[in-house]
Amino acid sequence: MTELVGSEKQIKWGQDIKDNFILNMNSLIERIKKSNKIVCFNEPEALKHIELLNKHINTIADNDKTEAKYWVEKRDNITALRDKIIDQMYTYYRWSN
Repeated sequence: MTELVGSEKQIKWGQDIKDNFILNMNSLIERIKKSNKIVCFNEPEALKHIELLNKHINTIADNDKTEAKYWVEKRDNITALRDKIIDQMYTYYRWSN
């Protein structure tokens, strides 16, 4: 993962944005793979979704934007992407309590 540059506050904030996105996507992948509370309606689709989630993770993790300011300014877009991905996963899976 690329080291961010900027003020101490910007670096922490930018890194938190990236880390939280990656953590959310990894958690979603683990939930798809392991939870016995998930009913998968189409198994081949699950594998495609996991692959897609990994691509999103890699896009964020390996992005060459090193200015922390960039990540802070794009935080709403990253949050929207995360929310869209989670919503799409709920289209294919049913999480039960």
